[in-house]
Amino acid sequence: MPAILFKFLLAILLGAIIGYITNDVAIWMLFHPHEKKWILHGVIPKNQSRLAQAIGDMVAQNLLDTETLKASLLTDETFGKIRLGLAEALHRVRQEERTLRQILEEQAGAETVTVYSNQLAAQAASFITSKITEEKVGKLLLQYGSRAISAKQKTSFFDTLWSFKMSDAKMTEIGNEIDLLIAEKAPELLESRISGIEEEMLSFRVCDLYQRYEDKEEALLDKAVEVIRTLLEDNMERLMREINLRQIVVDKINDLNPAELEQLLKEVIAKELSFIVWAGAALGALMGIVQGIINLF
Repeated sequence: MPAILFKFLLAILLGAIIGYITNDVAIWMLFHPHEKKWILHGVIPKNQSRLAQAIGDMVAQNLLDTETLKASLLTDETFGKIRLGLAEALHRVRQEERTLRQILEEQAGAETVTVYSNQLAAQAASFITSKITEEKVGKLLLQYGSRAISAKQKTSFFDTLWSFKMSDAKMTEIGNEIDLLIAEKAPELLESRISGIEEEMLSFRVCDLYQRYEDKEEALLDKAVEVIRTLLEDNMERLMREINLRQIVVDKINDLNPAELEQLLKEVIAKELSFIVWAGAALGALMGIVQGIINLF
């Protein structure tokens, strides 16, 4: 083989090898050393915190901002899937033969169900009583009773009795006494009644309870989807603030050790990194060709 041809091929081979090794080393130095050794420290491990901040900003501000999520999530297709999921849940309810009490006791235990049931009845009775006494129903009852009796045809006895006009102060006094009586007696009576209703409801089989309202299933599904849509549309910005997607991304990246971050990035851009290495070899070979041509002349 003529010496000049050998030198030409050798220049191409050396150029390719140098280009390949140079780019491969450059990529290696992006990730290594993971920890600082002397003055050497991988570019990505060294700047992991800054990169995490930058990626978090990019995701939160450009990729998954509120408007983008609204456009992607709050679609008819999305709510159609939600409706389908709710319908499937109702189908399971239709086949559930356990009572409400059995389901709750399996989840929380019989003692817990009893305690919360009693607490609910007591709290509901107290709340209803407080609302009744706040409205001063004692005086209202006297006023309505007086009007109702006055509107009826009276005997001479009642004519005499109702000709006496009760003063407003007296009516207020008697009304207050009625309110005190209600506040004293109503909680116990209401709690007993509410407990009875609770017990009756808990004894229903779920499938039987469902059958009572089966004809309203479509309306219920439509209403549920409407409520979910309204809640999401009205609270998407607040939800995004509460979730703080940017901080989630930053924390997740910072929690990765350098080796895990390297593996993650290489899984995403493995083909691109391989292309860079072989492109370096190709460019090196091209420079070898140019060098060989220059040597010829």
